Amino acid sequence: MSEIELLEKIIAFVDKKKNAKIQANEIIEKYGKLSNVLREDILVLEGLNLFSKKTLKLLEILNLTYRHVFLVIVLKKKRK
Repeated sequence: MSEIELLEKIIAFVDKKKNAKIQANEIIEKYGKLSNVLREDILVLEGLNLFSKKTLKLLEILNLTYRHVFLVIVLKKKRK
């Protein structure tokens, strides 16, 4: 799975909208690589209690980390 596909799945889950692919492309375009954006460790730690059991199960299925999902939430909030 490519970084864009990974990000697309995360955004689709968090955002519940159909433009996840566009958003994923924009984020990768802006930051270069997913790993470049994933250095927001303090924000990630603050966000650890944001996720329900349902979300954690999804993360497990998609083999993602809190950091990936929280990153998208943070980016969404900044954009509003």
